[in-house]
Amino acid sequence: SGGPLDRRAEHDRNLVAGQRAVRKPKGDDREYRFARLTNGIGVLGVLDRKAETDAFSVAVRSGSLDDPMQFPGLAHFCEHMLFLGTDTFPDPMSYDDFINRHGGSENAFTSEQVTVYYSELAKGSLAEGLDRFGDFFRAPRFNASLVEKEIHAIDSEHAKNRQDPTWRILAVLNSLADPRSPLSRFHTGDMETLYTKPIAEGADPVAALRTWFDAHYCPSRMDLVTFSSSPLEEQLADAEKYFGNISAKSQSCEAERPKSWAQPPPWPLERLGKWVPVLGTEPQVEIILYFVLPALTAEYRSQPGAFLGYVLSYGGEHSLLTTLRDDLGLVTGISTSFSTKSFASVLMVNFGLTDNGKTRPERVLDVFFQYVGTLRHQQLSPGLYSSLAIAKRMSWDWSQHAAASDTVMTLAEDLTKFPPEDVLAGESVIESPDPELVMSLIMRLTPDAMNAAFVDPHVRFGPSANVKVLPHYGVKYAVEDLQSRFGESMPRWQRWLTHAGSRNSAAELRELLGSPGLAPPRPPTA
Repeated sequence: SGGPLDRRAEHDRNLVAGQRAVRKPKGDDREYRFARLTNGIGVLGVLDRKAETDAFSVAVRSGSLDDPMQFPGLAHFCEHMLFLGTDTFPDPMSYDDFINRHGGSENAFTSEQVTVYYSELAKGSLAEGLDRFGDFFRAPRFNASLVEKEIHAIDSEHAKNRQDPTWRILAVLNSLADPRSPLSRFHTGDMETLYTKPIAEGADPVAALRTWFDAHYCPSRMDLVTFSSSPLEEQLADAEKYFGNISAKSQSCEAERPKSWAQPPPWPLERLGKWVPVLGTEPQVEIILYFVLPALTAEYRSQPGAFLGYVLSYGGEHSLLTTLRDDLGLVTGISTSFSTKSFASVLMVNFGLTDNGKTRPERVLDVFFQYVGTLRHQQLSPGLYSSLAIAKRMSWDWSQHAAASDTVMTLAEDLTKFPPEDVLAGESVIESPDPELVMSLIMRLTPDAMNAAFVDPHVRFGPSANVKVLPHYGVKYAVEDLQSRFGESMPRWQRWLTHAGSRNSAAELRELLGSPGLAPPRPPTA
């Protein structure tokens, strides 16, 4: 058998052999190279010859949906504790002090299925930074004396989230999912869920952390991004040196793929078709439509969510926006967001309401579903998808560079979503327009495939409403069936979504609104 030098040479040859090219924008003068370390960690090196700083990031394919039932927020707690000392650098302030000495910054976030850590520091510090950073994932201390203090920090973070309107509304909407699905649960963690209650039940937070870390943090679930003016060969060699000897603490972590959480389904039909009045904290009254669609992670080259968002929110003549805002005075604006996870995709359509719209929410929904019916049965402009693809490609080709820390953070997370060669393009470029896929999604935009939140700081709950207070957030809300709330409107919406019903929907809408001259919204053309 060969000696250490022979084994190192073999490692280096394997690293080179496993390298893959990454497609990049035309105007991007950075260089990128992907490789897989000998232990399975994926590494993307970024060379920026003009860089004034170095940076690095790790994404772990595990997040808040993996929280154990007894410890809501444990994934987030683990994220915090990794910064507070390792076996090689045991001082809890060691990493902070190192980053501060090198004029840098560090941060992390825990999402549903991914946890991302990232740092930026002075040029020339990459190797030492990776040495310290790698120990996070090799040998964290989980110092018991720091647990209570760090949970107080998480508790303070959650206190801020409680005041954030977006956090509050999403928490309410997600709470409507099947209680057997972790999507329905509380994820940030606070003093009650991470300390007071577990301690009272005889559970040890440190033991829970160690068990959870060993079960979820292993090389096969990690991706590393480095950023520097140093040659890519040096970056990848440093990655191998400081991350290549990280090993799995449990066989199950390496052997099992991260869960998709598709079972049990978070959104069975009985959990949809709801009207949800919510006591808001901001003056703006809103309707938020939350449509549940199939998981589309494999369809990233088609970017169907980008197309849907455009046809629903664009502001051209006779658009949905101008009809509701300018012709009818019901809304102040429309925005959309689209996210896809391993278990489902979610399209959210947000209407900011005027005083008139606030008192007539069913009219906003009338116009919306009449427009969706038109989209369903009027052929979409064949050139529109292609035009959108060209515009997005040009925007990507000539986009400005993100800052170093934003670059590594985004790329690390995107390595968990896309093949390495597409990690730059996957979120931004429409490679393969797929009108049939888009139409299949439009066909799913029905009242019984959504929940609708009505957010009002002066919301009035009906006398028979079962008003609830969302645990951990203190949000007052109620849940009604859309059929009960809009009994007269629902059959009309359903009819307008059919081919036969859509033919007369424009005339019916004009009569309903008392606007004989109204031109109902039309789909955009290329």
